[in-house]
Amino acid sequence: EWLAVRLLVKELFGVECEVAYHPTGRPYLKNGIAHISISHTKGFAAVAYHHEAPIGMDIEYISSRVERIASRFTTQVETSYIDMHDEDVRQMYHLIHWSTKETLYKLYDLPSMAEFKEVFHVAPHLICTQGTLNVTVHSSAAAVVEVNYRVFPDFVCTFAVAML
Repeated sequence: EWLAVRLLVKELFGVECEVAYHPTGRPYLKNGIAHISISHTKGFAAVAYHHEAPIGMDIEYISSRVERIASRFTTQVETSYIDMHDEDVRQMYHLIHWSTKETLYKLYDLPSMAEFKEVFHVAPHLICTQGTLNVTVHSSAAAVVEVNYRVFPDFVCTFAVAML
């Protein structure tokens, strides 16, 4: 995965770019050519970039793994509309919600945002193969952020760009 990320970075920018990490773990390119976000899951690696604004991105392998910890990251409102669906659809909701909250955690890069359940609230939505979610971020000042998602055969991907 480490090597795959470096190869992706070289492919994206056409030159060798050194990937470094802030003390919080957030990756950055030492040459400052762009903002990046990195994710990997069970045999997949991904790099997202934006030339002007911070970006967050996450990929999650499709499995029931996150359902076991759903109560730690979904709010009561999220749980009530997720529970209205059958098992396969609930699994996809949980994956998309987890990935969305991981994306925002990476985007904001603040340790205080590690409490996903309290900080990030995903508005009710229907699941499609791709879409945009509205997420209320409760930090020093509440804001609504758009997170894009796409469902692939083996994984889901979410990403968001900071508002400038």
